[in-house]
Amino acid sequence: MKNINYILIIVPLLILASCSKEELEVWSATNRVWFANEDTLKTASFKKFDPEVQEITVSIPVQMAGNTADQERPLTVEVLSDKRNPQTQYTIESMVVPADSARGVLKLKIKKTANLAEQTDTVSFVLRSSGLFETGLVNNLKCTVLITNKYIKPSWWYDYRCGVYSEAKHDVLFAVFDADNDIRGGGASTTSSTSGWTHVDALYNLWLLNEYCAANSLPFRFANGQ
Repeated sequence: MKNINYILIIVPLLILASCSKEELEVWSATNRVWFANEDTLKTASFKKFDPEVQEITVSIPVQMAGNTADQERPLTVEVLSDKRNPQTQYTIESMVVPADSARGVLKLKIKKTANLAEQTDTVSFVLRSSGLFETGLVNNLKCTVLITNKYIKPSWWYDYRCGVYSEAKHDVLFAVFDADNDIRGGGASTTSSTSGWTHVDALYNLWLLNEYCAANSLPFRFANGQ
């Protein structure tokens, strides 16, 4: 344990030592923005809503380092890769850092179109420097939005624990939880879909899902090979 403690103390010092005085001054003197998550991937799926829903709004959070302001400030966002299908319809509703806030948002308004039931479309954005903001963390400047009227396999899904993915199983997630959030709960990890499955939340949620499958005589279970 002592060795671990020494490493934890030394590593931050080495990181700070690697930053020159000039670099620290630039960061402290400049307002910088970046998307809250590295290489953000956002799913906008109409499949998760009632069939009557014809339009949804997707919000992508933006972080800021620097000074807040008493007025709303616009972000500079560029379309990096546009939709592939001309039928797909979306508009940028807003891209701002609100007054007195260190957090911004990119909002997209997306319409349900017939093509989305057949094929998922994508659009990618990148944050750019402007007179108000410079860009921050280099790995957090891009985001991609998946636009669809289909289910998309969740990133947390692990076949060894949940069995082979299918849209029928995805329906069960919504039937039981009214969402498709990470069922590992407190055992969730942002780095791996293979860990955290022995956590009490994961075990309990898998039990709930399998109870639903049994009660409704479904031909599958949330388990390896099923």
